[in-house]
Amino acid sequence: MSNSILNIRNGAMAVIALALLVYANSLGGGFVWADHTVIGEGRAILGSPADWARAFTQPLWDFTGSDSPGGYFRPIAAASYTIDHAIWGENPFGYHLTNVLLHAFISLFVFLTLARALPSLSVALIAALLFAAHPVHTEAVAWISGRTGLLAALGISASLFFFLESERRPGFFGISLLFFAFGLGAKESAVLTPILLFLVVRAKNGRISLVPYRRLVPYAVLTVVYIFYRQWALGGIGTGSAVAIPPATLVPTMLRVLGGYLRLLLLPIGLHTNDAVYLSQSVFDPRAFFSLAAIAGFVWSALKYGGERRTVLLGLLWTATALLPFLNLVPLLHFRAERLLYLPSIGFVIVLAAALERWIPHLPAGSAKFGRVPSSVLAGGALALVLGGMTIARNPVWKDDRTLFEDTIRKSPYAPEARYMLGYDAYEKGNYSEAAQHFTESLRIDPNAIAFLPTPWALANLGYSFQKLGDSASAVRAFQRAIQIFPGMERAEFGLALALQNLGESDQAIAIYRSVLTRIPRHEDAHYNLGIVYESMDSLARAEESYRNVLDINPSRKEAHTNLGSVLAQMGRGEEALASYHAALHQDAMDPKVHFNVGLLYARNGQSAPAIEALTEALALDSTYSDARELLEFLQSQADER
Repeated sequence: MSNSILNIRNGAMAVIALALLVYANSLGGGFVWADHTVIGEGRAILGSPADWARAFTQPLWDFTGSDSPGGYFRPIAAASYTIDHAIWGENPFGYHLTNVLLHAFISLFVFLTLARALPSLSVALIAALLFAAHPVHTEAVAWISGRTGLLAALGISASLFFFLESERRPGFFGISLLFFAFGLGAKESAVLTPILLFLVVRAKNGRISLVPYRRLVPYAVLTVVYIFYRQWALGGIGTGSAVAIPPATLVPTMLRVLGGYLRLLLLPIGLHTNDAVYLSQSVFDPRAFFSLAAIAGFVWSALKYGGERRTVLLGLLWTATALLPFLNLVPLLHFRAERLLYLPSIGFVIVLAAALERWIPHLPAGSAKFGRVPSSVLAGGALALVLGGMTIARNPVWKDDRTLFEDTIRKSPYAPEARYMLGYDAYEKGNYSEAAQHFTESLRIDPNAIAFLPTPWALANLGYSFQKLGDSASAVRAFQRAIQIFPGMERAEFGLALALQNLGESDQAIAIYRSVLTRIPRHEDAHYNLGIVYESMDSLARAEESYRNVLDINPSRKEAHTNLGSVLAQMGRGEEALASYHAALHQDAMDPKVHFNVGLLYARNGQSAPAIEALTEALALDSTYSDARELLEFLQSQADER
């Protein structure tokens, strides 16, 4: 076409612009779901050289100090969160911005790769536009913790592009390998890169020749090295706990899941976060046969009517390959998830783009002055805008936990993890009764379904909710169930000790903390909580020892200085107590409680002037501090009488 504006540069600009446009309104979202643990609590923020080393030698949740059943090897993801944290701190805007930029770059590399590999630039552009805008990607892009899939896709797509470019510029071959390694460090799905490279080269060349395929050998070698390294670091291959599901149940169930994925790609409505799947009770489940028929029909239609055969085959084989890791042949935590479609969807949009080019009349549109565009590209662009509008409408659902998971419950009522997160949200907001209801509902097991739920954490959080509601007996039962499932779970152990203490079982609480200290002698919180129990029992010498152990581990812990001061004051060691209070104020001079304790200590020693000064400061910091006001008024009245 002599006066066409369809070229690589303009296509790249259009793809980037669309990717940025449709996710711009996700930038105002907050931390949701796993973001609270990964980022909000700083669990995946690498704060020391030792953290960085552990990130490359241990599962994600091991090096973050949090228990999880998932064997995730994600050092690149942790590094990206750490970089964001260094720039943005606790502001979620920056993390969302990174996700959106990653999606834009991936969309660009998809376009550039397809432009090199496919015979039609129109198909490459249509596919990239559809990929950039498709709403099924909102879970991967609008959710900060969905970044692992983005990083892996960036590694894969960039590796493919630079591999193709290296045919003309050999220096790019090393860059391609580096991006492949980058993807492997981001998520396990990057292991598919050599297969996808084979498919892309096959589509580009139209035949099998050993010459270009020899260049894939380093990728195969790196894949083998990665598998052995991951096996060494994690002690396994899968990312979840093995669930004994017989093939007669697994096969029809996964067929139904795949049928659902096809429906989401074709008609992306009713999107939600729920991963619960009802298991097929028979290999002859009619729903599985319906899904199989739908998939077979789509494949047959694509091959017969979808357009240029090499292009269609690439799309179909790409999707089939990219779905392989998510068939639960190797145990996964989640049976289904929309974010898992991020990479497979590239093959789907290739097929759709090829069909549009075949069936939309090959008529140029536009003016001679501004250039002409094939009508198939205009149709594909229009479809991308429709999909983009759906994405823009979906993004606000990801703004906070309540909005997100209430949306999930409306669309998919049996959603244990959504219930769990609603309980978490309610607990954080002080709605403990609502939190207990949600945690209880999340633990309601449907024997016909399989769904991920961090059961010990749900039980532990239920226990803390009961504790806040004053029901220590129910809290004890919840904590005990959590520990039974997950022995050594510190959150549940500490909660159980607290509940037992409230029930007057201080000796049992002490035994729990000592058990923790047997495993981890320098466990700061165990020493601290032990000090609180001893202090409540008037075992002041042991309380002093516990608080000093805390300060030996962490000299800047203000609460330990404050509590040690209180213990020393009760033991009649006023000067030492005052020194402890001053150490606490050195950490936080704005704590009214510490100023009150200083005033109380002076008052008990008959030193009214410094006592009045300290109490006045406490009230200046907290005008509602009634104990400080009463003591100050008493001291002032005594001074007036004199």
